This record gives sequence, structure tokens and C-alpha cells, in this order.
Amino acid sequence: MSKKTASFFATISNESSSVYKMWRKLTAVDTLRIAATCDEWRPTENRPLYGVLIGANIAAALFFGGFVYVSKNWAAIRPANDSTYLCLRSMYRVIDFIGLHAQNSVTTSAVRREFPTRSVQVGAELFVILTWLGLAAAMALVLWLSSHTQLCRAIWRRSAIVVLFFAAPLCYLCASWLTWDWAYEPVVKTGSFLTGSIPFAVFLTEVVCLVLFLLFLRRTRPQTWLRVLGIFLHFIFWMFVLWSETRLLLFPIYARGLILLVLPASALIYVLRGEELAPPAHARKALFGWALAIVLFAVASAVWSPARNVELSHPQDLDSVIVEVSRGPCYGACPAYTVTLHGNGQVQYASESGYSRVQTRKSGTADRQTIVKILQLLDQANFMTLEGRAFFWGFDSPSIGVRTSVDGRTKQVVCDSSFVGASNGRQARFIEAAREIDTILASTTWIKCEGECQSPASSP
Repeated sequence: MSKKTASFFATISNESSSVYKMWRKLTAVDTLRIAATCDEWRPTENRPLYGVLIGANIAAALFFGGFVYVSKNWAAIRPANDSTYLCLRSMYRVIDFIGLHAQNSVTTSAVRREFPTRSVQVGAELFVILTWLGLAAAMALVLWLSSHTQLCRAIWRRSAIVVLFFAAPLCYLCASWLTWDWAYEPVVKTGSFLTGSIPFAVFLTEVVCLVLFLLFLRRTRPQTWLRVLGIFLHFIFWMFVLWSETRLLLFPIYARGLILLVLPASALIYVLRGEELAPPAHARKALFGWALAIVLFAVASAVWSPARNVELSHPQDLDSVIVEVSRGPCYGACPAYTVTLHGNGQVQYASESGYSRVQTRKSGTADRQTIVKILQLLDQANFMTLEGRAFFWGFDSPSIGVRTSVDGRTKQVVCDSSFVGASNGRQARFIEAAREIDTILASTTWIKCEGECQSPASSP
């Protein structure tokens, strides 16, 4: 081996040894820092204020992200899914549980639609608060469970500021990206989300500023007034965006304003007070806090849980079955009538007085197979789980309703027959089932008829 080659390998060996020593030094420093961080947050201690701030902030971010998604689905010309229906159904559960009066906006006895009452607004406020508290309780439980490992404690400790500042913008941007191509009236959007969204451009600017700060100014601690100004400018923009994107046309929801204030309040408290948020808590108080979180999460889960379906196609007593299909009027030539099918095979038809030129009454019979088929159609639409008050509706369109009574269980669902919501959603399936039942009953063998018996306007 030549002298130049030997010198070259010796240089590499010395440099490698230097790099290795430097790496060991850096990793030792980081390990000591992480260990010190974990020692500050020992598993035997409880840090309630820290968990409350982080959990409440993430819960508020998830709430507004979901609120933006649901409200845009509601305002879309063609709703993409049943998210709005599921939200309203859960809201009416709360209203019914506390005993407030909430009637259906759509009825087959009149064209006029009923706007939500004050009791519905009160129930909506309680539903919003309960949903946010359930999310906050879930996040607090997750923080508590993850605090038993050193790695998770270190991650949460180092990422707390980023979470407090950017959880809400990220949730909003995700909802905005998912709904960007949805068509609304009168809003017209041009371009893609990446090039046409102003909040997304602001978010990227903030991320770049944060990275530059961490790279070049991390050793110099900014003054308090500068930190407060940065927090103020950040949250004043995102609070305006979230507030403007979650407005409802039917009635305002004031609870969202209180939840919106959680975002800047949690960040300010954490930044200004820092380590003072972590006093050891008494064991009994900690146990009470976690028990309360579990109760809130359980209640919120019950409100949002799927409805339990009950099959109608296997009645214990077929003679007790009653199926009534009714159509309501509209501002035009829409036939309004009611068809009632009894379990013993009797079928009765009656047109609504005032919407037909001549009031018509018919009576006929249907066989057992027809009755079972109609009940099967209702089961396919999950009729017993539907909430008609949560359906979409318009102002001048006809309505359709189905009422059943099987083995003493009575259920009625009324909805708009033109505004069907999502194309494959619950309202669309219900309307399709009601139309099929209407078609089946139109083939009834009528024995007696009074009025316009041959007119197609008096169908079925």
C-alpha cells in the first residue's frame, strides 16, 4: 500500500472517530433532556390542567372541523352523504330526552313548512355543548392513558405548542379540502384547493415562519408582548374563518362562540404560565376527574350511537298490521291522498278534500303476500330507525309520509318527496320504498269507489 493511500485511510478513520464522538455527545444530550422531561412528568403525578388544556383544544378543533363538513354538506346542492342527517338525528335525541317540544317541519296535511322553534334551538345548544364535552373527555382519557409511557409523555410535552396552535387550522383545512368540489348556491369556487384557498396559503405561511423561528431564533426567547401579539394575530384570523364557515340559516348557535374561545384561551394559558400548569393532584380529585370524563364520554356516545332497527316483516299477529301511505299537497297540481292497508287485507283510499276536484274514496283488498312484501320494503329502508325531522326539505314541494303499527309498535315518518338528500342516503331509500309501496297499492282490486274512479290524478 502506498503512502498516499495509507494517509487517506488514516484521515477517514480520524474523521469517522470525530463524527462518532460528536454523535454520541448529541444523543447523550437529547437522552438527558428527554429523561429530564419524563422525570418532570412522573407517572405517579397527575397533571390535570395540562390534560384539560390539550384535550379541550383538540376537542374544539375536531368539533369545528366536523361542523364545517356537516354545514357544507347541508348547503350543497346535492349532499354527498348522511352526515347532516346523523347530526340532526342526534340533536333530536337530546331534545326528546329533556322533554322539549319539536315538531316536524314537513307535514302531509299542509304545504306550509314549520321553522324550528325556540325549544329546538335550546336543544341544539345543549347538543353542541354535550358533543364538545364528549370529545374533550375522550381526548383527556387518551392523554391519561398515553402518559404511562415515557415516549408518549415526551412526544406530548414537545408537541403541545404545535397542537394548541395548529390543531384547529388542520381540522378546518381537512374539512375544506374534502368539500372543496361540492356545489353550493350562490357560492362559486374556481381552481383547486391548493391554489384557491386563502386559509391554506395563510397556513403555509405560518408553518414556514415557525420553521424559520425554530431554526434560527430558538435560543433567543421572544418577549412576552411579542408572543401575545403573534398569538393574537394567529387566532383572530382562524377564529374569523371558523365563525364565518359555521353559520346556520335557520337559527344561530351561540355555544359555538364559547367553544371557539377555547382555542385562544388554552394556547394563551399554556404559553404564559407554562410549568405552573403541572401541580400534583390529590388522588381523590384525580379519580373524580377521570370518572367525570368517562361519564361525559359515555353520554356523548349514547347520543351519537346508531339507532337499533326492529324488523316489521315478521309480525306476531298479521291482523294487527296497519300501513298508511299519505301524500301531501304542493303549490301546484299535486295529488294529496291517504292509502291505508290493514293486516286482514282491507285497503282504503281517500283523497284530501280541497286538493282534488272531487273527493274520492275507494276500498279494495290485498293478499297476504302483498302485505309481507310491503313490510319487507320498509325493513330494507330501515324504517324503524328513521327520524323524519332530520331529513332535508324545501318550501314548495310535495311531501310523503308512512305510518305503521305492528304488534302495538307505532312509527311515523314524513319527509319532503323532492328534496331527497344524498343520492344513496336514508331519505332517498325511504322515498324509494314509499314510491314502491304506492305502486303496489295502485294495483289493488278496488271493490267500491266514489268520486273520480278513473282519473289518474286520484291514483293509486
